[in-house]
Amino acid sequence: TEIYTLSLHDALPIYYLRMLRAVRFASVLDFRLDPATAEAIREQARRIRKIAHERVRDELLRILTGSPKAGAGILLLRDTGLLAEILPEVAAMEGVAQPPEFHPEGDVLAHTVGMLDLMREPPVELALAVLLHDAGKPATARVGPAAGGGGMRIRFDGHDAAGAAIAERALRRLKLPVRVIEHVTACVAGHMRFMNVPAMRPATLRRMMAAPTFATELELHRLDCLSSGRTPVALEVVAKAREAWEHEKSLPRAMIRGGDVLAMGVPSGPGVGRWVRAAFDRQLETPGITRAKLLRWVAGKIKAEG
Repeated sequence: TEIYTLSLHDALPIYYLRMLRAVRFASVLDFRLDPATAEAIREQARRIRKIAHERVRDELLRILTGSPKAGAGILLLRDTGLLAEILPEVAAMEGVAQPPEFHPEGDVLAHTVGMLDLMREPPVELALAVLLHDAGKPATARVGPAAGGGGMRIRFDGHDAAGAAIAERALRRLKLPVRVIEHVTACVAGHMRFMNVPAMRPATLRRMMAAPTFATELELHRLDCLSSGRTPVALEVVAKAREAWEHEKSLPRAMIRGGDVLAMGVPSGPGVGRWVRAAFDRQLETPGITRAKLLRWVAGKIKAEG
């Protein structure tokens, strides 16, 4: 492993970008920072705030997508004091304990670093989703009852939704394209759904798999499990579902629309959408069903509900 050095003495503000570049070179090329250089960066880390967010973003993305072990790059950012300056949302993960029965690898940052190190030439969306998927845990951490009444444990209820909001703010600050922000936040918001995949209704799973973010979500789930020593059982379920539906490249057009539901006497409002979704689920789960039969099924359900 070679040593990378740089000088920050008497630097103009634009040269403070060299601090991030030093970390990027060390991460991507597997160099070690010269101890004096690392110390100089620590002393000047706060000055990275003088650099435009776009420049910071570009260096960060190169670390995440071009490093043989991106997690090591994040740790080097932490050790030089830069992580807290450019991504306080990630720095906050350190020291946030997790239940050891689910996360023997350690705190939230250790788990995230482990996932990052497992990536191989990831697309930007996946790298950012991995980095921020648990960003909501520091804010939601509490001790509460374990499932099934098995005593108390550390919980992070709602961390997926909280994390999506935190990720969106962080990515907007870094000036990521809107399409990337939307993709990443959808993955963060939905990453806990995979624990329900084995028991998921076929229609629900099929809609989930039809989402444009699904490939990223599935790989995020795989890395999430592997980093914690768990088996990603959802992968097998998804593979079987794909095999069963391989002849159908996309979801069919919904047979029942809002106007049909309104015509059955349901008043305008959220109830209309609920019945449209229920009808579509029934359509997906009943191959060969006709529109006439589906209309009768919906009418019967509405009547039964009173």
